[in-house]
Amino acid sequence: MMNQNKKRVALASFPRSGNTWLRALVEEATGELSGSVYNDNIMPRGREGVIVKTHELDSHQYTHAIHILRNPFDAIESYFHWKRDIAGKKKISWDEHIKQSVTEWHNHTQHWLHTNCHVYRIRYEEFREDPTNKLSSILLWLGYDFKLEYLQEVVNKSSLNNLRKKNPKFGSKFFRQGKVNNGKTQFTDEQKLFVIKYLEEDLKVCEYEYILSSLEQSMN
Repeated sequence: MMNQNKKRVALASFPRSGNTWLRALVEEATGELSGSVYNDNIMPRGREGVIVKTHELDSHQYTHAIHILRNPFDAIESYFHWKRDIAGKKKISWDEHIKQSVTEWHNHTQHWLHTNCHVYRIRYEEFREDPTNKLSSILLWLGYDFKLEYLQEVVNKSSLNNLRKKNPKFGSKFFRQGKVNNGKTQFTDEQKLFVIKYLEEDLKVCEYEYILSSLEQSMN
């Protein structure tokens, strides 16, 4: 049972949404270790820390949470490569992966949108565009106040390229390009329509309306 008097902060996201990158940045900035509910190959840690990585529907175990959202087309496409290249599921079907992941993305997003714990919510795309200022805001929310010049150094040290070098066994497969709005190119029009139909309301709530409009234009 969680001690209600102790602050416990989840770093919650659907897989492949920038969770490990943000963990690395927070650790580099604060000098404190993060935790994870998994036995990770990348950044193996204990179960507790300044923030705790989770992809689960387990918000009841935390007092606070940083919730990272990512364009589902990008996250689902990257998750497919993770399953194949990291988890070793070579025979996985792309079409079945989409159907399963769309449901999981919806369930995960709804769970963390409606949690009772205190939430700092950020979209991966915003963080990718301006990591220094966004990291500063997250750290202030956590109770840390650092100068932007220092945080710029932190961002440089924890670039995706440097993280790949620090993890030679899995780095190039785990830390891919982190591109924004690129995953949709791997979906057929039929698959895009399936995703839009299932996630339309979620996308609107999460302020991803531009995904809907750009896909509609590309398929016209």
